[in-house]
Amino acid sequence: MVYQESAGRSRNDGQSKTVTTASPFVSLIKERILAQAANLESKSRSGPHESAKKNRSIWILNPAADLTLIIGAPLLIFIGIMAAKGIWSSATITSFIMIWAIGHHLPGMMRAYGDPDLFRRFWVRLILAPLFLLAVCIFSFWTTVNSGLIAIAAIWGWWHYLMQAYGFVRIYDSKAGSFAATTRWLDQGMCLTWFAAAVVLNDNALYEFIENFYNSGLGVPAPQTIATLQAVVKSATAAITTLFVINMVVRYRRGDQPSPVKVLLMVATFGAFWYSAATVTNIIVAYAFFELFHDVQYLTIVWAFNRNRVKKDQQLEGFTRFLFRPRVMLVGVYICLVFAYGSLNWATGLIDQQERYQLTRVLSAVFITSTLLHYYFDGFIWKLRESPTQTTLGIEKQKTGRFGFSVPTWLRHGMLWMLFIVPFGYLSVAQVLDAMDRQDDVDHVKWNRRIQESQQLVACTPESVNAHFTLGLAYEAQELFEEAEREYQAALGIFPKHSMSIDGVERVQRRQTQQP
Repeated sequence: MVYQESAGRSRNDGQSKTVTTASPFVSLIKERILAQAANLESKSRSGPHESAKKNRSIWILNPAADLTLIIGAPLLIFIGIMAAKGIWSSATITSFIMIWAIGHHLPGMMRAYGDPDLFRRFWVRLILAPLFLLAVCIFSFWTTVNSGLIAIAAIWGWWHYLMQAYGFVRIYDSKAGSFAATTRWLDQGMCLTWFAAAVVLNDNALYEFIENFYNSGLGVPAPQTIATLQAVVKSATAAITTLFVINMVVRYRRGDQPSPVKVLLMVATFGAFWYSAATVTNIIVAYAFFELFHDVQYLTIVWAFNRNRVKKDQQLEGFTRFLFRPRVMLVGVYICLVFAYGSLNWATGLIDQQERYQLTRVLSAVFITSTLLHYYFDGFIWKLRESPTQTTLGIEKQKTGRFGFSVPTWLRHGMLWMLFIVPFGYLSVAQVLDAMDRQDDVDHVKWNRRIQESQQLVACTPESVNAHFTLGLAYEAQELFEEAEREYQAALGIFPKHSMSIDGVERVQRRQTQQP
């Protein structure tokens, strides 16, 4: 999902570290998978639903496809990116991946507007939401009061990632016949805490989130606040993980066995997201790595979903039935359509931004609208708890537990929209007020203020390469060359190949020798 148009600074080449998984653990999981498959087969010989259980599979597609496209995709993508870096630049690779980031919005829109039953149910939101978000995005980019919108899109993207992971986890458990409420809540807790930990406990990623809100006019949080947040996230992650493991053991002993495949998926997903947050200093490259993993998963599950719809729903007509027939050539057509839609975003980069500045701002607004709509639509068009979705995915129908009271749909949906409207309005006003406060600053006052704020960012995220580099730039602008070199060296101490910090050291050393 592409959403980030940087409001300020350049991003830099990243670093990588090897992530390993203990082989005994993997072997144990494999044994559990085989055992559960055998268990399901044995159960299918008895009981009132013999034929349904006999045909039950613990996989979405098949073992090879699931292990390659859904679980093992991060490893294949990592190998592919490393190989591509020997041929193309990081910018070229990232641009290619961003085509898929935008392109994978298309299948969701095809479902939203191509499924008559779905459109009849949600026609109000499917018509009004695009118009509203497009108006908001055009206003934001036309007036350049867009930092708040970008910050909100980043949060939506983070939530979207973790909820897709949670959706896959629940699909695998449902296919294994595991529907316990405790398991479901712990699965969601695992996704929430581990995705939060990857951002909060890694300074490179945390800096980017803090900077997004700083660019919106908000103040930099105190280091003590960040330390408290990190302690809470650590404790919550440890507690939820412990409860998750205990629940797995208890369920296995009782015979209500959660899917072991989901454990492999969690390891792959959490590991990939942590890698992108912790070991890649270039936020765009980090985003591209995990984004491609996310895209491959999404395109795979949408293809599987629609193939099953074509197979099971004889009344399905139109383009969906044509495209998702069992033809190898149509898989290529599907991929080409996704690529073509994503290429529209890439093509905007060919426009001269100085001569067609207003046009590029409108196009940027259009594509961030596409991104926000993708996040929004996915919140209700693929609901696993709905019977048609369960039937299409080939999982046992199961009613999830509800509270004893219910909120009217229109009220609940309106309250959820307030989670966008209120923060957007607040951040937009904050950005305008901050700009008004700074507009009369002379250069030295402006840079002194920038130095103070950059120092606060470094205090909050001392292991962030970009935090030290940005502070170095502020010092250099004020001709404080010794301080600037210190910060550039600090950035290099974290990541020795940070090219912009290397250039910064050489630049300030050269300027120091030129001083009288």
